[in-house]
Amino acid sequence: MKTLLISLILLITSKDQGCLRMDLILVGDISGSVQGNERFISDAFVSFVDKFELSEEGIKIGIVLFNSNVYVINELSDNKEELMKSALSIRTLHADNNTFLSEGLISSLQEFSNNGRIGYRKMIVLVTDGAADDKVKSRQIVNQLNALGIEVCGILIASGSADPEFMKMTCGSCYVESDYENLTKELLKLDVCL
Repeated sequence: MKTLLISLILLITSKDQGCLRMDLILVGDISGSVQGNERFISDAFVSFVDKFELSEEGIKIGIVLFNSNVYVINELSDNKEELMKSALSIRTLHADNNTFLSEGLISSLQEFSNNGRIGYRKMIVLVTDGAADDKVKSRQIVNQLNALGIEVCGILIASGSADPEFMKMTCGSCYVESDYENLTKELLKLDVCL
């Protein structure tokens, strides 16, 4: 009985530690198919950041956006005010061009390398409404991320260019579909503490 109790305590503690000690990067698609819906991504990212207590020893969040280019609009940080301001700035961006998902993932890996903390759980939360321009390269990078212990969760915005099969292969069981109007709700339901 005592052994069972100790095992349960260790299981609960390790789950909590996964959430309490984490470097997490929000990666957002701002390609041409997103045009006119930037505010939904902005609102979802603001709400997601606001959900967590951030600290130097606990959770840090970064924000990366991609289209034909990659924009690290906030490095991994525990400054909630700065992160929310960065997320709000997405409203002023004009989505355009291609869906270079692979480059967004590579920049996230570089951010973990440059500013991530050793011994902390690493996760990418990807929000996209389209198919990656280079699915093979994107999938290879996800495999590399997974091999390094970096989890990739995703929310696919259902649209004409959406590719649910690619996202399921990319994110496995940590994947949901949504629409822009429900993006904030779906992002907040995502249990990154698993």
